[in-house]
Amino acid sequence: MQLARLDGAAFVVAVDPIPTQRGLAERYGADRVLDPTACDAGLEIKSAGARRGVDVAIEFSGRYGALQQALRSVRVAGTVVAAGFYVGAAGSELRLGEEWLHNRLTMVASTQGWGVPPRDGGADRQRLRMRSNSSPAGGCRPPSSSRSASRSPRRRRRSRSSPSARERRSGSC
Repeated sequence: MQLARLDGAAFVVAVDPIPTQRGLAERYGADRVLDPTACDAGLEIKSAGARRGVDVAIEFSGRYGALQQALRSVRVAGTVVAAGFYVGAAGSELRLGEEWLHNRLTMVASTQGWGVPPRDGGADRQRLRMRSNSSPAGGCRPPSSSRSASRSPRRRRRSRSSPSARERRSGSC
């Protein structure tokens, strides 16, 4: 709750079947607390605000049914973070076509550690040194004069490992 608030969340909802956990969520600042055994949590969250769903839902339990409710709770083009550890087949509890595909949701999976490297190299020492130098030497790209500075209103998804057009134009690493 508190981290969501610190990160700028204006509306925080906690969903938990355990009464003591719901009490803690209220105590630590949840705007709304729901018991998923007593209501349709995804629908309740989606209809709670004028925005027609939350921007981000984070699911921690590792239950496929809870992940389905998280998918149902976010707005069109929203983000769901699957932070739980999901084991076995989803069965009929998780139906990706109904919400994920039709509403163009982004799903982000977290890793629990276990030595799994991040997808991109992140900020290793060499990249940090290159960014701290103002010179485009050492692998930085100089600004491109052949590209237009205007951007199309439609943004294409790009791989995090390749530099954006803005980075290529500005001479960033």
